[in-house]
Amino acid sequence: VRVVPLLVAASRDKDAETARLAQRSLRRLKWETVLALAPAALPLVVDELRHSNPDARFFAVRALGHLGGDKALALVTTRLTDWSPQVRGEAAEALGRIGGKQPLTLIRKMVRDRLPLARSREYCGLIDAVGRLGDDRDIPALAETLSSKDKYKRHCAVLALGLLGGEKARDLLKRAFTDSYENTRLAAGRLRILTAGKNDRNLAQEMLRSKDAALRNSAIVALGKMGGEKSLTALKTILSGDAYGSRSYAALVLGELGTPQAAAVLTRIMANKDESWIRLNAVRSIALLGGEDAMRLLTQALRDPNRR
Repeated sequence: VRVVPLLVAASRDKDAETARLAQRSLRRLKWETVLALAPAALPLVVDELRHSNPDARFFAVRALGHLGGDKALALVTTRLTDWSPQVRGEAAEALGRIGGKQPLTLIRKMVRDRLPLARSREYCGLIDAVGRLGDDRDIPALAETLSSKDKYKRHCAVLALGLLGGEKARDLLKRAFTDSYENTRLAAGRLRILTAGKNDRNLAQEMLRSKDAALRNSAIVALGKMGGEKSLTALKTILSGDAYGSRSYAALVLGELGTPQAAAVLTRIMANKDESWIRLNAVRSIALLGGEDAMRLLTQALRDPNRR
């Protein structure tokens, strides 16, 4: 906390080498973290927007999107025409995070003018912003994207539909259940459950019985996000089954429940020396668990015969 303001001050040092080293140290941190700890660093971020390296401009735009406010909005808008599609995409996504009527107007204009021509990263940034800021009037653009030949664009459309929510968006998510790209089906299933209406309360259980492994796994991930006793019971049932892939996913999401009961299940998984990959996912899950239970289990994992 105290180091960042000192680095910001050093970045303005009269000695060029001192200033350069301080700026390099700040770049190793996330600029959004730097701005949160030292608002005086904003001029440095503005300088990054003019950097010849598109990666520097990309991370500066991302930080401004997290910062928010009118000044950040004005600065981000200047990068909507950047020559780099990655920077343009991040600028569009940043507008979605900043929010407000003006960003939505800009995004809708860009969707009309640029969406058919945009490369994947710019395309995904635009429709992410549509998902964050839009409403049912933006559904046709997302529906059209689901028919794209580019699997990454289809995947981004599904994520945007999850952000948008509503009955029409959920109907389109169901349409994505048959997408040829596994990650798109995985995201569609998870988001359909998490945005489910009153008529879809049993959707997770239905999807757990699907013949498509991606949809079954999406239901497992959604159970971890939903939490609660019913989710824990369902995950324990999966872990006692024969489907290795499903058990592996269940071990991965248990930590999100954050309860002593989940910790007890993870303890049993760690004691099973026959399935190293499931133990590995359990360790990743333990990191999400937090608290004394996590420290105990991680200490135990250090003695695991599997070096991974």
